Amino acid sequence: MSFIPFTDEEKDLANRTDLPMFLQSKGAKLKRDGSQYVYIYEDASGVHDSIKIRGSKWYDFSDRHRHKGKNGGGPISFMRAVLGMTYQEAILALLGKSERDYEWKHTTTDASKQRTPKPFALPVANTEMWRSAGYLGTHRHISKAVIRYFADEGLIYEAREPVPGKEGQFFHNLVFVGFDEQNIPRHAHKRSNTPSGSFRMNVEGSDPRYSFHHIGTSDILYVFEAPIDMLSFITLYPKDWQKHSYVALCGVSSHAIHQILDTYPHIKKVALCLDHDAAGIEAIGRISEELSVREGCESRALLSQTKDWNEDIKKSKGLPFQPAEEHPQLVVAPGVFRLLADIQVPQDHLNELPYRISWRLQQIHHCFKWGDIQNALEHTAIAGALAIAGYARESRQMGEHPEAPEIAARLHRRFSPHNNKGRLQHRLDELDTACRQALSLLARTGILNRNEKEAIRDAFEQAAMECAKVVIHQRTEEMLLTQEEEPQPEDEELREPEPSLSMAL
Repeated sequence: MSFIPFTDEEKDLANRTDLPMFLQSKGAKLKRDGSQYVYIYEDASGVHDSIKIRGSKWYDFSDRHRHKGKNGGGPISFMRAVLGMTYQEAILALLGKSERDYEWKHTTTDASKQRTPKPFALPVANTEMWRSAGYLGTHRHISKAVIRYFADEGLIYEAREPVPGKEGQFFHNLVFVGFDEQNIPRHAHKRSNTPSGSFRMNVEGSDPRYSFHHIGTSDILYVFEAPIDMLSFITLYPKDWQKHSYVALCGVSSHAIHQILDTYPHIKKVALCLDHDAAGIEAIGRISEELSVREGCESRALLSQTKDWNEDIKKSKGLPFQPAEEHPQLVVAPGVFRLLADIQVPQDHLNELPYRISWRLQQIHHCFKWGDIQNALEHTAIAGALAIAGYARESRQMGEHPEAPEIAARLHRRFSPHNNKGRLQHRLDELDTACRQALSLLARTGILNRNEKEAIRDAFEQAAMECAKVVIHQRTEEMLLTQEEEPQPEDEELREPEPSLSMAL
């Protein structure tokens, strides 16, 4: 297959595919297991049921499909590791396209121009670290005992690297080291140790699975974005801290979390202590989804009072600090889900769900196309209410009796802004796919068994979620635009007005 230069949007869209829905459409065998699905397949060695799938995430509890050091991930890695596709074949399959859909002029890469990555090596150490210790203690307010412990363990030191073109001058950056299970350094994160400095980077060749960490004997792992955050948390909560495990991701990649959980089976609980801002909240949602398919692993968010744990130290000392930043979509979401719950669906509409939902889809696309945003959102909200009504009806037929507010609250608990990114058109495409999937399953004839009824119910739930996500996405954009045009006082709480619905069913 020729090289296809997929856009970032195409890659993102492919990697957000709902795997159970996609696999069911291809005739794969899936078994419901609570909020997850078990993927069942057969090969020469027998029948296997070790793969669990939830939404766009999967994890194989055996080593049968280990791919590039991972036993799970998103849809693209599933297609590659489990189904044996190439990267390009996987994206094409997930997008429902073929190579003929692309008319690119393929070019070959000049191998001579490719840079060979340098092997990992720790920066040269300085003979002393008074600058770095002073920075951590005086400007970052890290406990001296904590600094001493990590320095004595060789996990923190001060570098001595020549400044290019300036003989006799050196950079004295802080270095945070990550060791593997054999106590061999595999990762190093450098950052400036001056109050005015903002330099930070991972040393080239670092293995992200072994970023700066400490392993204890308890069953809890605390996860942070940066080493300073990790040291700040320990400073704030020093009691028996060495019994617990801690890791600084030096970013928001989850490689180190999975490595620790794979290596240290006594760790069962993960506290995600990432920054209290939009990026941190999205990363918490994404990592929580990844961890949800790991059997016996429990994760939860543990947010700082301020923007991060070092700012919490400043606040505790009465110093100026950066406040927490709530995710705008989480501000908007409660009102949207209440709106969907409050829309009353008449019985005759419930009897005509395929027609009613299809008509709303047409109106949604028409209104967005012509820039009639308010009516487009009202049609979307009504489509979501119809999907909730469909969910309730299928549930009643199985002996369950959830009301619309209960279903909407369930959707609200499931909502995570990291799954509601990208352009509006992507959101509309996913809404369209989810609604049509629900209607396709509803069109089945004959006597349906419980699993088939559950599939219809779950498809309506997903359709309602996608409708809510479109409304949340657009209202958040409108809220942020309004704030840019009319700046609010700094002490005023970020608040979204309650959505209203003027269109009658």
